[in-house]
Amino acid sequence: DRIVRATKLTDKTYSGIYHVFVITYGFIVLSNTEYFPRMLGGRGNNDFSMIWSEFPCIRTGGYEESLRMYYLVTLGYRVFKTYLLIYQWFRNEHRSDYIEMFLHHTLTIALYGFSFMIGWVKIGSVIMYCHDLVEPLLNGSKILVETKANKAATGVSVILLWIVWFWSRLFVFPQIIYLGLWIEAPKQLYPNHGDVSHLDHQKFG
Repeated sequence: DRIVRATKLTDKTYSGIYHVFVITYGFIVLSNTEYFPRMLGGRGNNDFSMIWSEFPCIRTGGYEESLRMYYLVTLGYRVFKTYLLIYQWFRNEHRSDYIEMFLHHTLTIALYGFSFMIGWVKIGSVIMYCHDLVEPLLNGSKILVETKANKAATGVSVILLWIVWFWSRLFVFPQIIYLGLWIEAPKQLYPNHGDVSHLDHQKFG
């Protein structure tokens, strides 16, 4: 039992430290962009009107290299976690949620890869940052639970976890999908979307 708990604590400590650094780096990179929304601390509009500017290739702004690095660093972490799952499975050290986590990681890698290849790096980077926000508190809460720390400290961490999760996953993320994809994507990527004036409805014969 001590070995299992020690392994979990090591994993959660590593994950927590990584996410603190990557969230900090992500904020530094994204805060220099024109599309990072104010609801996440940026200077862009909350209507995501700039999320598709210069699609598919970013040519101005001076943050292209930093944004690419942020994208690839976070992708590398997901690849490593997938490798770790496979490694644990071969050593028969995997947990009961192995299949669910493997599916989660492989789908995440697919979303990363395809979004990077088709130029959806702006909206992809905001989604990545939004999903990472909750991870330090999530890992911190698990560490406190496993170490049987002070109940008050554990309770506070869980409350903060739920607040950040509610804000990022139930308030911000749906707006990214609705405003960024449903509203702004057709408007900016396909300016003639919904316009039937160019269609010839005349019947011949």
